[in-house]
Amino acid sequence: PLQDVALSVDSCSYVAGKDVNIRLATVLRHAINELTVDFSTTLNGHIVPLYSKPLCERNWPQFQFCGKKKGEYIYYSGPVSLNMENIPHGEFNITAELFNEDHHTIICADFYISNR
Repeated sequence: PLQDVALSVDSCSYVAGKDVNIRLATVLRHAINELTVDFSTTLNGHIVPLYSKPLCERNWPQFQFCGKKKGEYIYYSGPVSLNMENIPHGEFNITAELFNEDHHTIICADFYISNR
């Protein structure tokens, strides 16, 4: 694996407008002076971007793990706002990828969502 990650989500149910509490822990294999998260899905064999947001910028660290170096341990526990008022009905896979300024993948996760 590129990165060993522990992830915990507090609930499988989501109410629009509410934050989801997560816990995330890992030992970094690459530095994260800049960090971006991208969410995408695959539709008819094509990757469809859904959302992208910078989490860490060189001069504007938003989280305590911004600026961590290779080999350092990071831990985040707290709310994550999904900012999704309406989750589409159906079943689909979402890919979340966090990558640094050198486009090294820091964390990559696939989620299965069923909303009926």
